[in-house]
Amino acid sequence: MNKRFAQVDERFAQMEKRFATMEARLERLEQGIKEVNGRLDRLENDMVNVKGQLEQVERGLCEMKEALLRLEKQAADDVHACWKYR
Repeated sequence: MNKRFAQVDERFAQMEKRFATMEARLERLEQGIKEVNGRLDRLENDMVNVKGQLEQVERGLCEMKEALLRLEKQAADDVHACWKYR
């Protein structure tokens, strides 16, 4: 009977050890998930910043296009005026 209790105790100790190992793995997994979530949050913030920068570039390009169109029209007007007064 004592031998049987010893076997049960040994088996129980093995199960506790496995459980502790599984708990440690779960904690590492949870920590990894937290790190991934942190990286995703930083990536999302970076994407928002890039979107804002892209919008600024687009506005700048539109302003440049408008300025070039005005210059082109002015140049055409200037050439026309030069020919007109010759």
